[in-house]
Amino acid sequence: MGIANKRTGRTLFESIPGLTKNIPIPAKGIIDGLLTQRDIRPGLSSDLLKVPIYQGEHDADGSRAFYHEHVYTWKITGEHLPGFLPAGSDVTITVEVDASERIALHAFFPYLEQTVSLDVSTDTVQKEIDEQELEREISKAEHTVTEMTNDRHGFDVGKFDGLNQNLESIRKKFEQGRRDYDGKKEVQNNLRQVLRSIDALTDAAEWPKLEAQLKDIFSHLESANRDLGNEKTTRMVETYRRQVDQVVREQNLKIGRALYEEINSAFLSLTFIYQLVSFVQYHDSNFDSLIWKDATRARQLLNQALNIVSGDPTIEKLHPVVKGLIDLMPEDQKPDWDYTLLTKAMF
Repeated sequence: MGIANKRTGRTLFESIPGLTKNIPIPAKGIIDGLLTQRDIRPGLSSDLLKVPIYQGEHDADGSRAFYHEHVYTWKITGEHLPGFLPAGSDVTITVEVDASERIALHAFFPYLEQTVSLDVSTDTVQKEIDEQELEREISKAEHTVTEMTNDRHGFDVGKFDGLNQNLESIRKKFEQGRRDYDGKKEVQNNLRQVLRSIDALTDAAEWPKLEAQLKDIFSHLESANRDLGNEKTTRMVETYRRQVDQVVREQNLKIGRALYEEINSAFLSLTFIYQLVSFVQYHDSNFDSLIWKDATRARQLLNQALNIVSGDPTIEKLHPVVKGLIDLMPEDQKPDWDYTLLTKAMF
């Protein structure tokens, strides 16, 4: 299954317990601890979350979902839900495969006490390559190489020219054959090779950065806990302190990444309202230097948000307004992750 990783912007593969490779069918797998990333309003087909399923090899967990064969993507929209589902809502996903290899999805939303059930016939599986996903992955790769080129610190700079040339070729091939399956398949394979090169370069240079990020995010969590925490969160912070010390001693990149995500999620949960207020203040101060799809509407929303901030700001009041502002931003100003995907609840 594809799960959004907010820190890297990647969609990562995570196996579903009960549906590992070569397991006999019929079979059922359940994955919980998932969170929605955006509000879903009832009745609106434009509000959606995606549940992409991939077939991965052994030890595929934590790798890019894009490296693996896409099976199917279910789309759950506001038309499937009886009421408003706020961002950050829990979701439990159950995937069933019957004896005839028909696949069914059941998504349970505790907030609404509602289960959405969808299925797909086997003749639709793996018959098409999602053009929008392919274009999004190409754009992300281009953006990543640009950032690496500008940064250069810790990277093998001799690799950049080759990566840029490969991406230019991939982009050209994609534009020429975006409606052709064979053309898209070739683009997909070539892009996977480029992404593996990018990941290898990133991993080689990542540990010093990751160590600094781990220590920094833990320091932020520790500070936030002093101001906002309780006995339970204090115990959590002490556990994270021991884990950070251990992972720094071992320099374990995989565990370090996962630990960073957990600590970052804990910090955001403690400070979410302050994150929203900071977002509003920054975009108000820099309004004229930013690009908006509709500047008039953006100004209206910012004024609304400032009124909320000046009164008694709450997540329930402020978050929908911030989401509206994000929707008015050009794609290159938005966060890299895909808000239509589910993400993991870390604690």
